[in-house]
Amino acid sequence: AAGGMATFSGKIGTKAGTQATGIHSRVMVESGIVWDRGSLRRFLSEPRQVVPGTIMMARVPDAETLERLLDYLETLR
Repeated sequence: AAGGMATFSGKIGTKAGTQATGIHSRVMVESGIVWDRGSLRRFLSEPRQVVPGTIMMARVPDAETLERLLDYLETLR
């Protein structure tokens, strides 16, 4: 799970699937999502509901842990 979350390092403010690093599924590229705190919160809590067919396996169901993760990701801009 931690490795999957690392792919969000420096992604806030960018469009999903457009970064040079990481592996991007076609559904992610076509999602049109721009990563911000709200879109990351929704995606990381239920990736397969937000982007059906995503290859993202990890999810963060605990709200407190998710908020701490989002705080951390915001520092990596």
